[in-house]
Amino acid sequence: MDYLRNLALFVAVAEARSFTKAAVRLGIPTSTLSRRISELEASMDLKLLVRNTRQVELTDAGALYLTLGEGIVAAARDAHQQVRGLVETPQGTLRMSVEAEIGPRLVAPVLAEYLERYAEVRVDLDLSPRRVDLLAEGFDLALRIGKLPNSGLTVRRLALLSASLYAAPSYVKRHGSPTHPRDLLNHARIHLLHKGDLGEWRLKKTLTSLRSRLTV
Repeated sequence: MDYLRNLALFVAVAEARSFTKAAVRLGIPTSTLSRRISELEASMDLKLLVRNTRQVELTDAGALYLTLGEGIVAAARDAHQQVRGLVETPQGTLRMSVEAEIGPRLVAPVLAEYLERYAEVRVDLDLSPRRVDLLAEGFDLALRIGKLPNSGLTVRRLALLSASLYAAPSYVKRHGSPTHPRDLLNHARIHLLHKGDLGEWRLKKTLTSLRSRLTV
């Protein structure tokens, strides 16, 4: 039995001295409210309310139950409102793990705006290429690039990033421009440090587009 829920229903009826008024305030059918109170009385093997055609009266047991229950219901309501308030006014520590490649450019400006808006939040930022274990290490969220392994965690795509190849003019001058994709095997590259990038060449653009970017 949902004791706290039934207690709250009983307090509502006892304070209103009416099933009808309490049902309207609670937004539930009067019949449902009456049945729940009857179940509560049956579980206690006590009569808490005396029902008549005009109003509801409390028995001695009901009066005692109301005195004890009002504080409990009020405390539960206060706890609910305080925790729900965290959604409207976030506070506490937010632990984030962000890949170093995107942190300074994409995350830092947004994070500064977020902290200005929610001054009661403290951010603990892990800015590195390592893949953290969110559950084991106590992180609230992580921002990652590329395909993610199946983990059972909630994942949301935030943006699509296009990947391109670039070369410094000095590098092209020393080593020349490739004329065919296979020529890239003889060129050095800087690859991302996160898992999934093993230093392989994966191209989707045409050679013309590739050469134009390499020579810029």
